[in-house]
Amino acid sequence: YKNKTLDNRQINKRFNAPRGRIFDRDGIVLADNKFTSDITVANKCLTIAGPDSTLTRLIDWFSLDEKKVYESLLRQQKANRPRLTVIYDASMSELITVKEKSREIPLASVQSEARRRYIFGDLFAHIVGYVGEVRQSEIDLEPENPIYLSRDNIGRYGVEATFEEELRGQPGQYLYEVDSSGRAVGHKSVEWYPVLPGQDVQLTMSVDLQRSLYELMAERQGCAVAIDVNSGDLLAAVSNPGFDPNMFVSGISTLDWDRLMSNPGHPFMNRLIQGTYPPGSPYKIVTSLCALSGGSVTRSTAFKPCTGSYFYGDRNFRCWQRSGHGVVDHTAALVHSCDVFYYQAGLTLSLDSLHDTANILGLGQLTGIPLDSEVAGNIPS
Repeated sequence: YKNKTLDNRQINKRFNAPRGRIFDRDGIVLADNKFTSDITVANKCLTIAGPDSTLTRLIDWFSLDEKKVYESLLRQQKANRPRLTVIYDASMSELITVKEKSREIPLASVQSEARRRYIFGDLFAHIVGYVGEVRQSEIDLEPENPIYLSRDNIGRYGVEATFEEELRGQPGQYLYEVDSSGRAVGHKSVEWYPVLPGQDVQLTMSVDLQRSLYELMAERQGCAVAIDVNSGDLLAAVSNPGFDPNMFVSGISTLDWDRLMSNPGHPFMNRLIQGTYPPGSPYKIVTSLCALSGGSVTRSTAFKPCTGSYFYGDRNFRCWQRSGHGVVDHTAALVHSCDVFYYQAGLTLSLDSLHDTANILGLGQLTGIPLDSEVAGNIPS
């Protein structure tokens, strides 16, 4: 009987580990954790009606939109939440009200936790990514010893997803003593497991350079990248349009989700690694290397003069310099990026030799950047 009594009075409470922070190359924080408190209610509140019910009182006291509250609670209930959140990130006055009037709302309580915060909003969205609430299917992957529980966050995108194992840390456990209403009245040191915080991650990127690149992109749709050519470090990378990852931390609203999904600019597409584009004039380096190594062109080779265009087949192909470059040898053609010279140089080469040279230079291959869903592109053979 003594053991049964203890079982009724003691509960194990799990405490999530603070997620590791993400820094730029200079130690500036890009993502950290903000301590917040939510006002929650028991699941059975949805079946208890009347002017004196816990849910009705909360809605009246805080002038909440009843329809939106019930829609949100029903969604949470379908997601198998152990408790349902009525107010996310509650204000101090709201928290004090709940504490002071706890006897009038016995099924309500305050739950506090460290919640993810993205300091620069959409500035690093496609690189840093975001966290979201774990799905039941992910919880079920480890049925005997689950890594995640309901309401836990998991990296969904970008660095947050790639380095999930390092960032998440290990939760701790406390043994609590509760009264007949289930309220904690104290905790004991027995069966206690300490919280192990997640590891920090430092990127090679620079906040200042990222902001400059972001401003240069302005309202343009596309992407821009700055790389240190000596070390290969990614210094700045912007994909436009973007999104604010803070929207996903507490669960994105249906309205915001629909707005993002209907955006014709596809803000979730990371053009940095998922967009494939013709390389343009930089491909002249491939043509030069292929022609020089194959012997069809030397450094002093000159073709027909550039008059601003070159007729081939049934089409006139223009040079970027409409007035033309005149007679240029290979070196001058590379210096001035003469399109007409390279049209003629390309005709001395086979498609497969161009393909093989492009592969040697790493084109058409994954870069290996630690982000999901990178696309390799295609070099035609």
